[in-house]
Amino acid sequence: MSAAGEAAPVAGERDEHEIWRRAIWREVRDGSRPGSRAHWSPSLERAPRDQLAEIQTRKLRAAVRFAGARIPLYRRSFEAIGLEPGDISSLDDLARIPITTKQDMDADLAEHPPWGTYTSVDDRVWRERGWQTFMSSGTTGRPRAFRYTSFDRTIWSWVNARAMWAMGFRPGRDSAMLAFGYGPHVWLWGVHYALNLMGIPILTAGGLTPARARSATCSALVSRGSAWRPPARAWR
Repeated sequence: MSAAGEAAPVAGERDEHEIWRRAIWREVRDGSRPGSRAHWSPSLERAPRDQLAEIQTRKLRAAVRFAGARIPLYRRSFEAIGLEPGDISSLDDLARIPITTKQDMDADLAEHPPWGTYTSVDDRVWRERGWQTFMSSGTTGRPRAFRYTSFDRTIWSWVNARAMWAMGFRPGRDSAMLAFGYGPHVWLWGVHYALNLMGIPILTAGGLTPARARSATCSALVSRGSAWRPPARAWR
């Protein structure tokens, strides 16, 4: 048992974790730089629908197996309806997966403080690969904490960069001011990491209090094609 009273993971749990990571990495294309001027990941952005469905199916199968092996809250919800991870074999099976609500997670947190059992990052994973903790605002229930790993950050940055590249953001032309308070809520942190990956300079709103940052008219102000650039010391 760990110091937190957790049972040591069995070999199958470790195996499912690696299967899940490999399933994600397999589909990462152009991870560190854009593949073309028009598309960050041309082979994904321009893929035919049947190919995208194949990718989604592979990731879905791995995700359900991973959730059943490594996330206790999901495992219990599967067991409650007699669902085996192997029962999910195609996108058509999505409707068979029980929906997990915010209220379910709130009840789980109340029963298993302080982290709940709704993520795969237990104390062992946190000690080995922990990176940063984020927390929900708690406006409609108790604040829920989420422990992220370096793997989460890498994939998060790539996904956001693909989205922002599709929106038209480009290095050498654009710069950004992220007008939020950099608090524990996950909100614009991912945009910050994506901009770093894209090589777009950032001016953080360090002079704003969280309250003033939240009241800013636009949370991300972008200077497009302007000669103005923020001071170098504030770029990252």
